[in-house]
Amino acid sequence: LGTSIWGSTEVGVRIFGIVSVGVAVLCLLWRGVQAENRQLLCLLLVATPLLFFGGVLATPDVPLVVAWIAALLLAKEKAWGWTGVALGLAVLSKATGWVLWPALLLAHIRSAPRGVLVAWGVGLLVCMPHLFWLVEHDFVSFIYQAQRRGSSGGWVGLLNLLGGQFLMVGPVLCCAGFAYWVRGRDRDFRWWSSVLLLVVVLVSALKGRSEPNWLAPVWLGTFWALSEARGRLRKAAWAGGWLAASATGLAFAHVISPLWDLPKDPLDRVHMGKTIGEAVEAWGVEKAVTRRYQEAAWIEFYGGIEATTIPDVGRQDQFDLWREELPTEGVYVRRLGSDSEPEAASYYKEVGERGRVLARRKNRVVAGWEVYRVSSPR
Repeated sequence: LGTSIWGSTEVGVRIFGIVSVGVAVLCLLWRGVQAENRQLLCLLLVATPLLFFGGVLATPDVPLVVAWIAALLLAKEKAWGWTGVALGLAVLSKATGWVLWPALLLAHIRSAPRGVLVAWGVGLLVCMPHLFWLVEHDFVSFIYQAQRRGSSGGWVGLLNLLGGQFLMVGPVLCCAGFAYWVRGRDRDFRWWSSVLLLVVVLVSALKGRSEPNWLAPVWLGTFWALSEARGRLRKAAWAGGWLAASATGLAFAHVISPLWDLPKDPLDRVHMGKTIGEAVEAWGVEKAVTRRYQEAAWIEFYGGIEATTIPDVGRQDQFDLWREELPTEGVYVRRLGSDSEPEAASYYKEVGERGRVLARRKNRVVAGWEVYRVSSPR
């Protein structure tokens, strides 16, 4: 919808997500809490860096957050049919959405078992095409997660995940959230959805690399509950909210006008994509093949060049499912740092002209690539 109006631009791919998140938050503030708690909930949802910046990213997490909020709110209203729609949309957004299903059951197994069955039934209808796709492709999504391993797992992965939450949510709110999870006085849908996903992500972090955004849905129900807390927990929520707001303000100022020269600044990725996309466009080719799916996406978006990934190299990605055959000619792109023969040599008879592309930011090289002209598939 956004790209049909604004085209394949940064605004086009993000505007629908931004509006959707805004509407979901407004509905939650309007229907989810009493007037005396709205200011605190608004502060926690809007001012936290994880949700503030996460809401403008073009990732599956954005529709997941919208569906997650909708499921929590609709279940509170006992609108079981619409709750099922939200459950289905959450799964279609990201596999993380499956966590909502057992959470709904555990929260309402005694109070509304028929309502849960209705929600599950509607949810299954909504995500039925996805279930057929999983069966057709041998449940590849689940198999990938089950087999995922990485050198950054174990205690290192766990510490990286928790450290990311302290940075993106704030130490005070992390401690307040931990207190809420441990106490578990009202084990409602909010509590179960937060705790179950927390456990799933913690286990995943022990197996391999994790990302801070994986825990974003955890904080939706947690912040909602903290906005209704009393006593010390409420004071901690207010203090943590303002501390998070200050961090968000500094981060936003850094986005507008960089305050620090960070060695791995997230803003570097903006320059990386545009650089490689425009560089490949300058080669005058119609198609490109890449080693990683990131470069393929950047080249298509910024360069307007049809791109795909090389088969059987690195992790399986969506391009492997879309690709019918490799282009007969074009360029092959891979990151700098490998002295081995280009992987494209196994798929093309002719791997010729080579070039280098460097992405710079403030006289600092943030990424580099090798570009090869290829033709005549084997």
